[in-house]
Amino acid sequence: MKPITIDQATRDPKLLGSVFDWYPEQLRLLGSVDGPERRHIWNLGRQSGKDLMLSAGAVHNCALRPDLDLVLPAGMVRDVLVACPRRDQAQEFIATAAVHIEGSPLLRQHAEILSDRILFELPRTDEAGKPYTAKARILALPANARTTRGHRASMVIFNEQAFLDESGGPGSDEALWRALTPSLRAFGTRAKIMCSSTPNGTSGKFYELCEQAENGWKSTVYEHAATWEIVPNVTPDEIEEWRDELGQSWFDQEYAAEWVDGAGRFFDLTALRYTDGPALPATGTNWVCGLDPATVRDRFGMAIVGQSIEDPEVWLLGAAGSLETGSTGRLMDIDAETSTFKRNLETCWTAMAPYVPHGLRIATDTAKAQAVRSFFGRKGIEPELVSLKGEEMKAAYISVKTRIQDESLRLYEQPDLMEDLRTVQMRDSQQIHLPRIRGRHCDTASALVAACQMLRENAYAPAAAPMIPVAVPYSQFGEFG
Repeated sequence: MKPITIDQATRDPKLLGSVFDWYPEQLRLLGSVDGPERRHIWNLGRQSGKDLMLSAGAVHNCALRPDLDLVLPAGMVRDVLVACPRRDQAQEFIATAAVHIEGSPLLRQHAEILSDRILFELPRTDEAGKPYTAKARILALPANARTTRGHRASMVIFNEQAFLDESGGPGSDEALWRALTPSLRAFGTRAKIMCSSTPNGTSGKFYELCEQAENGWKSTVYEHAATWEIVPNVTPDEIEEWRDELGQSWFDQEYAAEWVDGAGRFFDLTALRYTDGPALPATGTNWVCGLDPATVRDRFGMAIVGQSIEDPEVWLLGAAGSLETGSTGRLMDIDAETSTFKRNLETCWTAMAPYVPHGLRIATDTAKAQAVRSFFGRKGIEPELVSLKGEEMKAAYISVKTRIQDESLRLYEQPDLMEDLRTVQMRDSQQIHLPRIRGRHCDTASALVAACQMLRENAYAPAAAPMIPVAVPYSQFGEFG
């Protein structure tokens, strides 16, 4: 079997051309991967089909390149590695690749699709004419350099690469680049690197690679395109609505794929020193759990803040994070919505419970306030409403910003919180703006500010004593922390 080019595959309804109606510019971008260049760097606007194109590239390289199967000894598995910022994004990438495969009568009979990988067993013929079965797989990996070594890959994909540095340790973009690219060595000049993202400020590995590529980096194809340059049916009215929703800076970054330094960011997290992880309950007192409840569209945010036992002027961040609320941006039936909301409340309680013996109050937004108060009231804790608007909201965010900068609020690199803090804006009107981007609405940041506001207004208010004994070990924070 001769190799099939990706251009051929995406135009063939029996391969990658049956499920999606490809736009001409998407086909052009994918076709460029057939060229001899090793690196393909795509700086593209939001909703331009990046995952759709990258997953097609992964399936093509994995299943339709018999020449690559001959490189490794018989029985060895060839990999296509995909680095994604988060586990849920890695699973979504596999789901998109699965759609390509299930739409192909030729490919689906040779594939086994799991949540984090796709395994192919492909009938091949070696150079001597002897039949054999080649094994290849697509592995989608959440960003962690410690778990991405030891593979033999013919292609490495960095998905949303500008957002791989949300944590500065083993999940950083630079560490992943160093860990993954050597896995291509066995395939020499036939190996491919695909880097794709929307910009995320003027720093990080993706920005560095784009700069190199624009300056004529050898064996590199660089593509820069706004959303409307790839998706031809975007109307001028839609573009103006996006600009109005996000503001000019965020619009330029998210949809025009322009490099915007800071993009009007309110919090500056550069050069900040972080703790190793969530503060343990016994290290603090007067704990407050801030909640930003949600049922659909946004995430359910939570952050626990308390005063240090050693120095009450120093505040500590305990368990924090955000939870999925179902099919983000899609309609849910009322039973599914209620079930997901209750499950998220239970998950939050699992994270909160270890802090209760050390004094815990709950600060919640007005959204779903009755349901929140009912749930935690049965646990023996009455949540208090913290609804921040206008100047009060601005003052609360300024207070948190000041504490972060002078390190009297000690943070650890919780990925949800880091992403949310980087998203918060101060608009020209001097009002705090919380953009809704990538299915997020600064949910963990809002929970953090609510907790800090309650702690600032009344640091020593007595916490409620729970009616239900707490049996959760202090070291267990459920899905948070």
